[in-house]
Amino acid sequence: MATYNRAHLIEETLESIVNQTYQDWECLIIDDGGNDNTEEILQNWLKKDARFTYLKRTPNHQKGLPGCRNQGIELAKGDYIIFFDDDDIVHPQNLELCIRYLKNNDIDFVHYNKKPFKTNESISFNYYQKEYFDFVINSNNIYDSITGKQGLASCTMMWSRKVFNDFKFDDTLQYAEEWDLYNRLLIDGFSGHKIKNQLYFNRKHESSNTASYYNNSTIRTKSKIDASVSIINSLDKKNLLNIKYIKFFLGIRSKDESKPILNALLKSTSLTYKDKLYAKFRFAVLPRLKLLYKLKTRK
Repeated sequence: MATYNRAHLIEETLESIVNQTYQDWECLIIDDGGNDNTEEILQNWLKKDARFTYLKRTPNHQKGLPGCRNQGIELAKGDYIIFFDDDDIVHPQNLELCIRYLKNNDIDFVHYNKKPFKTNESISFNYYQKEYFDFVINSNNIYDSITGKQGLASCTMMWSRKVFNDFKFDDTLQYAEEWDLYNRLLIDGFSGHKIKNQLYFNRKHESSNTASYYNNSTIRTKSKIDASVSIINSLDKKNLLNIKYIKFFLGIRSKDESKPILNALLKSTSLTYKDKLYAKFRFAVLPRLKLLYKLKTRK
């Protein structure tokens, strides 16, 4: 769990972890250099429960969520890894159901449902007798994952530890780091299952990275573009690029912001000359396409 100035919320998250029906866990809390009283608050939790460990992000990990998570990955001792945010609530059966499902199936991860909330009063737990399989997630449906139809958020997945032997978050990214890493993992051949169980509750507020991105934060926008280029390069290595990816990636941001994406597409070895001409044309008319899309969605 990465944390940054969430002293007013983190205890609720820790309480939901303590209340897990599966008790054999460790929780590594990596502080990204906050200046509130998080460390002071956590001292009581550390004293009463040795399964919690509080650490400062080390200088060899870049500031930000990805750097903190990478540090946690390197220190984790368990066979399975899950990332929790420091302002959310975890379903009591989260660890129990995910670990049991991973043990009973030859897969690299399990993906479950989440529900957004604004007040704790809106949270209610459904207790489950079993895990309810939904569908397989692998390179065959990578397009749905990249486009967000099948959203793979960090807080909705448990991973087998071995997945991170050769893969880490790109700690230069300040947004879309999980979108980048998880899709690179799928492109490389890792696979998992989606289950229907709702096992996580994510708090909605205006200070989130996602809200910052949609408010046109320069840092978040650049990270989204950089992550897009990373995924394009991964698709290209596996010869998976095609017209539908050109359409999607050139629709993420404005024309000026999308220039690095166009360059990555034009440098690809898997796209044909005709595909690249289409990419140039679509980039040239991008403002008009976005205007048409806005007009269409208003109807």
